[in-house]
Amino acid sequence: SLHDALPIYFGNFFFNLSEINNTLNNVLIGEFADGGISFARLLINSTIGLLGFIDVASYMGIERHRMAMGTALGRMGADQGAYVLLLGPNTMRNLHGSTIDNMPRYLWLNGFVSLGLSALETVHDRAQLIGQEEMVDNAIDPYAQVRQIYLMFHEGKVNPDKAVSTEQTVDESYMDEID
Repeated sequence: SLHDALPIYFGNFFFNLSEINNTLNNVLIGEFADGGISFARLLINSTIGLLGFIDVASYMGIERHRMAMGTALGRMGADQGAYVLLLGPNTMRNLHGSTIDNMPRYLWLNGFVSLGLSALETVHDRAQLIGQEEMVDNAIDPYAQVRQIYLMFHEGKVNPDKAVSTEQTVDESYMDEID
């Protein structure tokens, strides 16, 4: 039904917008092939996929190569900085990275449109986390658990060779949604 599909379409739209950042951030750290794939996904989904509401590129077998500016900054040597709970778990590096990633939205779009998109994206992202609440609710120290998982996850993205396996303890989709 359309009611069940709307969250998927909105998610696809926001994932498509993020391909702009994925392209630029991958190229910035020298991952030219991944940047090219991200650019191809952006073109395919923006045209054939009706502005990205339909993820045609995934149907074609073209995988996403996510690269947030926070991760790119980490790969360039920037320290994580302090861990903060500001609009969810974050580090100072990722807050700065998110600011850079979202800058085009604030510069190129009308203030009300930008604010509306941000509100819609926040509601969508929060809705995706509902299934993960039980893991946090059942923790002895929810703050410490979220902090440890978040920091380990992002360190693994910056240094994939040193990544700690989270297969048995963390639902990977939880981390993708809070990223």
